[in-house]
Amino acid sequence: MNKIAIVDDNPNDASLLEQSVLSYFESKGEKVSIELFYDGSSFLSHFQNEYTLLFLDVEMYPMNGFELASAIRERDENVLIVFVTNMAQLARKGYQYSAFDYLPKPIEVSELYLTLDRAKFHMKKEEERSVLLPGKNKDKVPVLISDITYIEVNGHYITVHTKDGEYVQYGVFKKVLEEMNLPYYFAKCNQCFVVNMKYIEKMFPDSILIQGNSLSISRPQKKAFFQTYMSFISGRSSS
Repeated sequence: MNKIAIVDDNPNDASLLEQSVLSYFESKGEKVSIELFYDGSSFLSHFQNEYTLLFLDVEMYPMNGFELASAIRERDENVLIVFVTNMAQLARKGYQYSAFDYLPKPIEVSELYLTLDRAKFHMKKEEERSVLLPGKNKDKVPVLISDITYIEVNGHYITVHTKDGEYVQYGVFKKVLEEMNLPYYFAKCNQCFVVNMKYIEKMFPDSILIQGNSLSISRPQKKAFFQTYMSFISGRSSS
């Protein structure tokens, strides 16, 4: 677990949830980064796809939790969303937004801990997920996503670099990335490269070194790229 956000217009509820989440990770001997937001608009203005888990209050004003989740899903299909609400009858609606779980208020600590256990297990399974890439004889071979170091595009030729070699395929870069459904720790450093944060060897203000290759960080991508990198680093140092 890396970075968590709690969005709730009730500061007391948000603070209580924050303390319970912190207690969970302290009991595991782990650290976690938690950020609090008190309305959906302020969260969206800050949102840069760096979170792994979101707790969203449903009954917020003027943007409720479902409206916020809809906006989030337009930007990030992978982040885990847990809805929190006083109204149990609303829980079913949350799954329209691919909700990971639902917690009724007041939140029972035991239920919260079970949700966090499941979230950690889900993230571990995501690490073990593989994608099919064209091998030497054009047969599809499974490659662990965690073994991908970076992906580059040159025209319509897409090269997937891994710890053990390269896989080249022909296609539309955006579509290929969508099909891979990469985890949060992959990010674009420029329009031609998507990088796995795990394999960055050195970080410079305008470039990175990965597998001995220097890749530039473009100005439009810089803010989001560095935020994702810092989120990854904070999670790695706490594990």
